[in-house]
Amino acid sequence: MAKRAPRLQFSEEELANSAIRKAAAKADKAVDRLEKAESRIPKKKVKERVVSPDGKVTTRLSFEEKKPPSKLSHSLKDMPVDVLRAETHRKLREDGDDNSGTDALNTITETAEDTSRMIETAHRSHREKLYRKADSSGAAADRANIRALGKEYERQNVSNVYPLSKRYQKKAIKKEYAAAKSGKSAGKTVKASEVTAKAAKNVAEKTKKAGKFVARHSKAFLIAGGIAALILVLITGISSCSVMFQGLSSSISATTYPSEDDDITAAEAAYCALEDELRLKLDNYETEHSYSEYRYELDDIGHDPYVLISAVTALMEGEWTIDEAGDILTMLFEKQYNLTERVITETRTRTEIRQGMRIAIDPVTGAYMRDAGGRYIWEYYTYEVQVPYTWYICEVKLENFDLGNIPASVMTEEQLAMYSLYMRTLGNRLDLFPSSPYVELYYENEYEG
Repeated sequence: MAKRAPRLQFSEEELANSAIRKAAAKADKAVDRLEKAESRIPKKKVKERVVSPDGKVTTRLSFEEKKPPSKLSHSLKDMPVDVLRAETHRKLREDGDDNSGTDALNTITETAEDTSRMIETAHRSHREKLYRKADSSGAAADRANIRALGKEYERQNVSNVYPLSKRYQKKAIKKEYAAAKSGKSAGKTVKASEVTAKAAKNVAEKTKKAGKFVARHSKAFLIAGGIAALILVLITGISSCSVMFQGLSSSISATTYPSEDDDITAAEAAYCALEDELRLKLDNYETEHSYSEYRYELDDIGHDPYVLISAVTALMEGEWTIDEAGDILTMLFEKQYNLTERVITETRTRTEIRQGMRIAIDPVTGAYMRDAGGRYIWEYYTYEVQVPYTWYICEVKLENFDLGNIPASVMTEEQLAMYSLYMRTLGNRLDLFPSSPYVELYYENEYEG
């Protein structure tokens, strides 16, 4: 398992630079999110028997992270069964002799098996969600750390950052960061200045070598540059370029959200309102019920707006209005969230003080006391009694199956393909929800590409 992203350390002098301070703050937040994601990974109890020198046996209880389910073992386990199923259905179709009843039964069986496999896949995907979240948080923390190291590199080498050295800068920073991450301090802290200093030395060496190479082959580079310029001129003069631009325009149009901005923002607001209503219900759960005790197991409530709008647009197969999308929003919400309640009863006992009457006893003689008329004297006394009662425990569980996992279970192949295109381009509307993590990821992929 790869080592987790460390927390970068910056000096006060380095943090005085506003660009570094901002990047360092983002890196810290990314590591915080990673720690939170890792803390939610389920733990398993591990008991260890320890025998001391004097022969005394003690048991130590510790907790270890559970390993994520193996996709490879799952695939290998199901492979023979899938092959057998496919061969059986093929044989039935061949031997059916065009019998409509046999064909219908075979088709129903295949559909049931496909549905069962889809449910198994969705269940496995839900169990792996926490591990995927930790992996994505770790990757995000690495990217944030590398960006912060890039700002620190620029501060240290402000006079040496020019086009030729930039070619090696990011690669060198990534290499030194990986080395620091795998070192003894991995998972804790790493000094940013040490990483960037090593990267700068690496860049200087490679830049120097590249400069010497260009100097030795200057004529060849000039000839290559001239040829490239000539080709560029010829390409721009070809009439077929207009066809290329038309195709590009059609591609952009096909991957752009077709609905009006007002409808898109209204759909996002309506979905957020459903989530707010769910939060309010959970916040007021104890005031609206009268159980003795409450136990909660609640997933986070939230979604990404681009996932929502891309899903709605794909399901509507084109332009839509907020009035038309109401049923789909409700359906997606019900698929994403599952709120269940289970009530357990326990019989418990409590101590109660009660009062009774008895004949008074003379503390000296121990005989029953009488008055002057010979009648017994009665007195009040208190005593304790154990009274049984029923204790009601309400277990409340909220499961968030992640809106991004829903399309696979509710869309056709064509709708899934369109959904993927919208998510890849974010509907060509990065301005709609600029705070979405997908926007940052989009720009990062463009930069790395």
